[in-house]
Amino acid sequence: MEDSMEDKIVNSLDSLDINETDKLLNSNIKMNIDSATMNRIKKSVYNKTGFKKSKSIIRKVITVATAAVVLVMLSIVTMGVDNVANAFGRLFSFIPGYGIVENNKTIEYVVDGRNLTAENDEAILTIRNVIATKEDISISFDLEKKNFIESKTIEEKQKVIEELEKGGQLKKFNITLHANGKEYKTDSYVIGSGGKTEIVTVNFKVDEEIIDSKTTYTLEYSDYNLPLDFKLKAYDSFDSLEEIGPTGTINDISITAVTYRKDNKLEVELYSINKSKDRISSFTKVGDNGYKAENLRLQTSGGLREYTTPGSTMGTNNKFYFDISPEDKNLVLSIPYLTVESAEDQNISIDIPKEGEKLTLNKKIKFKDCTMIVTDVERTKASGNEYGALRMNIQYENKDKNKVMCNAQFARINWLGITQSGGYGSKPDQNDVIKTVEFYLEKGEDSVLRLKIENPEYYLVGEYKLEIK
Repeated sequence: MEDSMEDKIVNSLDSLDINETDKLLNSNIKMNIDSATMNRIKKSVYNKTGFKKSKSIIRKVITVATAAVVLVMLSIVTMGVDNVANAFGRLFSFIPGYGIVENNKTIEYVVDGRNLTAENDEAILTIRNVIATKEDISISFDLEKKNFIESKTIEEKQKVIEELEKGGQLKKFNITLHANGKEYKTDSYVIGSGGKTEIVTVNFKVDEEIIDSKTTYTLEYSDYNLPLDFKLKAYDSFDSLEEIGPTGTINDISITAVTYRKDNKLEVELYSINKSKDRISSFTKVGDNGYKAENLRLQTSGGLREYTTPGSTMGTNNKFYFDISPEDKNLVLSIPYLTVESAEDQNISIDIPKEGEKLTLNKKIKFKDCTMIVTDVERTKASGNEYGALRMNIQYENKDKNKVMCNAQFARINWLGITQSGGYGSKPDQNDVIKTVEFYLEKGEDSVLRLKIENPEYYLVGEYKLEIK
């Protein structure tokens, strides 16, 4: 049967993408309609878009209601409003160095500028990002020590450990924030040290009236006599991820590449919106080989380009550098898989055979997307441990075709399930999938080893190809 004119209008309007819908909403649409119908349409629009009735609703919502009037008069209101709802339900805020935030309602400002740096004879301080809410300013920065001596640092750390064992307290870091003649002390902080470089995130509770784009703030790290001035600015918001950078979505995870090119160096930062239940632990291979010998790379008209990374990171590294030439065209960033981690754990008990003997177990440890099988165990001698080790050979039964389990964390527990101290070594196969674990035994562990196996890791298969313009 041939479609009616109404069906054709329905199909045409329903096929509009976000940008096309936005253009429709920006049009000057006028139509006379009675108040009862208008109220019914407004209610429908509120329900579709997820907005609550409020005087603070942005002006464009009124236009949505007007556009919906036209669609109702064509007997297709529900078809059109779905597109309208999509247009206003996907507002993305890009916070450089921090992430992409959907429908942000807490972050007010971000730092104005990139690579803000202060330097003296002792160190270099570089701001990574600044996030300001109505009453907090959170600052992440790197501190690179110029006169770093590894042996001296080890001695200092040992002294700190000895002081703590004697009941002492950790030294407080002298990091302060100054604004409008007032000093603010740290509310909380996190410091990760890779030796020469410290990665610091520090939070300040501040007066609401100083949160604006006019104030000049001074971050001061007194231990190194390093003050650094900065200002805040409003962040950018976008209707689609593609407006921020080339984007791909696979397995409920979108990845957006934000690039900066200077001379013959391309800097790529990867930002994700993760709708899956797993956490991304790496965008690249984690072992020597990589899954199926694949790894993140940049394809160009002049050939493949390998990446380098920053010297140190806190958490998952998302920044990569590529050496390119002016002649390189058709740049495509290829990410063949992600490494993800699931927040699960299972407690098991494993029988320990006598030294030199092997025991067949086929013990199954069931996780949501995979069953790990300890096929057999063997008690072995271990270098540096007089009590030896329990060698466990492992296989996997993957349930999801897109997820290949490759690793997990092992921890000793007591009979109450409480985690104890302990260490182990592991050996991967050619695809960097862990197939053997040797857990170091302690005195008295002659018959049973109790373990918590947690945070299973997977290769999440599905190639992202991001075309860099």
